[in-house]
Amino acid sequence: MRFNSYNAYPPGGMYFFELNGEYVQSQSKPDICQRVKRLYERAGLPVPFDPFEVVMSHMCPTMPPGMCNGETAPGVSVSQVKENTRKLFGQKPAQPVVIRERLHVCLGCKENSKSSCPSCSGLLDWVLDGVGSRTRIPADNFAYVCRPAAVFVSAVVSVESPGPVPEGCPENCWRRNGN
Repeated sequence: MRFNSYNAYPPGGMYFFELNGEYVQSQSKPDICQRVKRLYERAGLPVPFDPFEVVMSHMCPTMPPGMCNGETAPGVSVSQVKENTRKLFGQKPAQPVVIRERLHVCLGCKENSKSSCPSCSGLLDWVLDGVGSRTRIPADNFAYVCRPAAVFVSAVVSVESPGPVPEGCPENCWRRNGN
């Protein structure tokens, strides 16, 4: 899969790619290509002829309909995510150590949907102001949207009791394990 236009700029303004668990992102096409080349070199793998092709292929499953040719993953509506996130505002905050533990579980989760990048779009500041209980930590930059809950990850990890486990959460989800 690839973007419908090679020159398309992704929603949220950030290109991203992951190889063997190592994640890179950039707002610049030349920069993301350099970062991807370095990832392949560090992994001892042949560098793709056109690194941007592998970036597009990696990103397309998370892009909204119409951004790429071929199939895309079912999108999560940003308006729905914002509405669900807003419901968490004002709730009792979780302890800082619990927030960090939850974030790290979410960072490795396949349901951490990159369909919206709150740290790229400024929505992370809105989320953190809304939950009002903490400051930004580096892990927030890689926490996106919990697809089953349709909520920003940085918000749901920040409240003591986020509600019932949504259908579709994986078995290793912290919400299933009573955290």
